[in-house]
Amino acid sequence: MKDNLMEFPIDAKVYNLALAYASEQANLENGLKLFYNTMTVWAVNHFLGWMEFETILDKHDDWTLAIEAVLDLADLMLPGIGKIQCCRICEEESAIGSIPVL
Repeated sequence: MKDNLMEFPIDAKVYNLALAYASEQANLENGLKLFYNTMTVWAVNHFLGWMEFETILDKHDDWTLAIEAVLDLADLMLPGIGKIQCCRICEEESAIGSIPVL
């Protein structure tokens, strides 16, 4: 860990799944959003699992790839708690500017 960043290896299956989801999008911008959102949800899920929180990673009926890409959503379900929004923070960023309220 450096500069308060947690690092862990990315599972190749997850990476390939994110690429597959991204490739299904009509344009590059939506594909990139979907790729990063998929990786972000996976990372948050991995971290919460490490902290022994139960999560539901499977996509549910109302979470379609098209809606996720357009609205830039990356949610994760925590049973008994609800959905949490996961947002990607780039290495050069030091804070979250704004989080959309849905």
